[in-house]
Amino acid sequence: MLELKLKGWIVVLLIAGAGAARAAPEQKAESSATMPLPELLELYRQVDRAEKVAPARAPLAATVDKIVLSGRLLAKAVELSAHFEVTVLDEDRWVAVPLLREDPAVHLSEIPEIDGAVLSTRRGLELFTRRAGNYRFDLSFLIEASEQKGEHRASIRIAPATLAVLYLQYDEGLFRLAEAGARKGAEGTVFFPAEGEFSLRWEPTAAMAERKAPEREARPPVESVIPSAHASVVATLEGRRITRMLYKLRFEGSKQLELGIPAGQRVAKIFLNSAAIPFEIEAGKVRLEVAPERAGDESARLELVMESDAGGFLLSGGLHFDFPAVSWGVNELFVELHLPQVFNYRWTGGSLAPASGAEGVDYFHRIPTPGKSMCFHQDLIGAAPDLDVAYTVDLQGHYYTGSAVEALRARPAAAQGAEWIAR
Repeated sequence: MLELKLKGWIVVLLIAGAGAARAAPEQKAESSATMPLPELLELYRQVDRAEKVAPARAPLAATVDKIVLSGRLLAKAVELSAHFEVTVLDEDRWVAVPLLREDPAVHLSEIPEIDGAVLSTRRGLELFTRRAGNYRFDLSFLIEASEQKGEHRASIRIAPATLAVLYLQYDEGLFRLAEAGARKGAEGTVFFPAEGEFSLRWEPTAAMAERKAPEREARPPVESVIPSAHASVVATLEGRRITRMLYKLRFEGSKQLELGIPAGQRVAKIFLNSAAIPFEIEAGKVRLEVAPERAGDESARLELVMESDAGGFLLSGGLHFDFPAVSWGVNELFVELHLPQVFNYRWTGGSLAPASGAEGVDYFHRIPTPGKSMCFHQDLIGAAPDLDVAYTVDLQGHYYTGSAVEALRARPAAAQGAEWIAR
């Protein structure tokens, strides 16, 4: 009996196990995919952005907190300075904040530089920015007044602002305000806008009507003067000198200029505004009719090219330089000497004094400028400038290549120095 019961339980367990095996679902292989790492990272970023909650946008893009105008009444206009305070609430989005409404009678006279924002008059006066924050700035403008039956009128239309006020200064002896609602304060007569507009009306008093406009004084003529003059002298071992003089003229209309040419120098060319002009020399002077290059201008450039033969160099000696006398006043003169390399030089006198360096000048007549350079300067030239320079032969790096010793001894000592040349 016991054996029968055990066999029955075994059969039941086997049947139950078989049923459970049939009921278990078949296991499926897991799906997979291969993709590049940048695309995988972008998918993660998209998921992150989707999970982030966008911040709530401000109910207002910007507000105009304060507009304070301060002005002065003129005969036919109002001169104003304005202080603005603006708060921008939106970030990373362009915002246009109106300040003054469009009006052809309004003329800006001064505008500020605003960090992170710009002003535009595309549609009136507007502030453009894409950066949230507080902006405070000042500007100035003029409003032209209209006239009706002897009464002058001007209006300033502003954008809606939390605080808006106008302080007006005026001479009560010359003008009479027609505004009944205006009240006087410490900073002037106070006005508040009505429907976004300040309206001003005034009349000239009898004192203003009797006041005569001052007679316009005749403008004094432009003084004929040479603000600056420049000279470049090139001297060769053979004693030839080429001098270029450049005069920067300031005058009005057409004027005559007289130049005294130093003795021993001959004028080769004269250029007026970079164009060669004819000239004649009488009694050592040249008279020129000068005029600006363009009508209405008040400046011109005059350039002289002079040549002379001062004789050859000795072993040591002195050099004297004379420059033209000018009939006009010369404020300052700059001189640059270009002298043979084989000598050492030092300034010994003259009206010109040594200077640290010469101002760069572009001469129309261009020539090479070899040798050693020396610079000189003189202010307020009245007479003909001059200059003295001493020189001694520079033996370092040079040698003598002259004629036979016997021939050299037979020649005067002054001529012997000319045999020294640079090598």
